Amino acid sequence: MAVRRLTTLAALGTLLAPCAASAQTQAASPTAPPFVVRWNNGVSIESTDGNTKLQFGTLIQADGRFALTTPSPITDTFLMRRARIIMQGRLAKYFEFTFVPDFAGSSVTLFDAFIDTKFSNAFRIRMGKGKTPHGLEQNYSDATLPFVERSVANGLVPKWDVGLTALGDLFKSHLSYVGGFENGIPDGASGDTDTNGGKDLVGRLIARFGPAGLSLSGTHGQESGALPTFKTTALQTFFSYASGITASGTRNRVSPALFVYRKAVGAYAEYFRTTEAVAKGGPATAVTNTGWNATGVFVLTGEAATDRGATPKRPFDPAQDHWGALQLAIRVSELRVDPQVFALGYAASGASRVARAVGVGLVWYNNANVKHMLTFERTVFDRDAKGPRKAENALVFRVQVSLSPRL
Repeated sequence: MAVRRLTTLAALGTLLAPCAASAQTQAASPTAPPFVVRWNNGVSIESTDGNTKLQFGTLIQADGRFALTTPSPITDTFLMRRARIIMQGRLAKYFEFTFVPDFAGSSVTLFDAFIDTKFSNAFRIRMGKGKTPHGLEQNYSDATLPFVERSVANGLVPKWDVGLTALGDLFKSHLSYVGGFENGIPDGASGDTDTNGGKDLVGRLIARFGPAGLSLSGTHGQESGALPTFKTTALQTFFSYASGITASGTRNRVSPALFVYRKAVGAYAEYFRTTEAVAKGGPATAVTNTGWNATGVFVLTGEAATDRGATPKRPFDPAQDHWGALQLAIRVSELRVDPQVFALGYAASGASRVARAVGVGLVWYNNANVKHMLTFERTVFDRDAKGPRKAENALVFRVQVSLSPRL
């Protein structure tokens, strides 16, 4: 009933203008209406030939974040982690667009906003703001992650940037590629404009072999200005550069990764390496920060594990004794800052050089659009749980609704 009401409202709001003209056409001919409204994991309004579409979806994530150690820098809190409206569509068969603002935190942040010119499945041109094609986990959808947050090592990966890229799928999607130019942003950051004239060359290749695959991504550019800060999965900063230290020269990133999903089991692992020139008003020094992440999942109820999560065979319906699907996830990850940063006095006071996190999580898939998540992660700094910065033990749970229409 809720779906019918939603589709009816969407149809009235969008199709009101064409109704008068289409009524005259239908009076003269019994042919089908020019547009139809249907459910496609979200509301989809589309032409009967599929060449023109307008689709609406959403992603809502409500979290609870709590510390299990005292004292702790973590403030126990409930929060809206994401509250997004998803709008995407196709125009005249060859042009597609995506627009995704986020309203979490009572502010508006623009994430995806790009336009594709599609020549074929093997080649399209994209212009606008989207995820930088670097890192495997970063380019998994926020709605399908096996943990509430990405790994601590993902702090070495840029997030959303603006640029021009080419992308496509080759050999029946056994090989996918993305390559182009973007403004260039610090690790772990997002950006809307450039602060200097340098641009990043970005690229990623993914090769799939049945249930397994390999990924290789990287960036190269000349950058100046802001440097990254690194955070734990509980969103607590454990490293930042000292005041006055800036990027000043070449920055190279590389990240090889592998993944496999077979029946109820899935796993992926990746390595990160960022080398960039940093300076404090004098000659620059090249520093190299590294990280890695290994994640495994097992669907306890037997459904297939995929990089999009699990789809319950029996969606949640207590009256029918149906309870959805349950997935167990385990992860180990680490981020290391170059020792030179500390030797040169470039690290802020109290910064940690190494953060290693071990996490376990449960994902309860109620149905294709709703899930509950519970994760525990312990992060140890500088390999000393009782050192100057005590180990961080965080328990996070989430309720999520995700509607992601498929073009």
